[in-house]
Amino acid sequence: MSVNIAICDDSAEDAKLLSEALCACDSSFNIVTYTDGQALIDDFLDSKCAIDILFLDIYIPGIDGIKLLI
Repeated sequence: MSVNIAICDDSAEDAKLLSEALCACDSSFNIVTYTDGQALIDDFLDSKCAIDILFLDIYIPGIDGIKLLI
């Protein structure tokens, strides 16, 4: 069974680096990246997908990483 990982970061370069590092650990990870909190919320509510691990940037425009968890 694959591990579902979501990365939410407004920096595409940071999200790419984290994604690459995770894939280097285990290539079977299913990784999805988001550039803002609202996109993550919308996708999660629409697809009813399960996220096993969530990496959140704290300082992002709009709904930041702290507000996303509340």
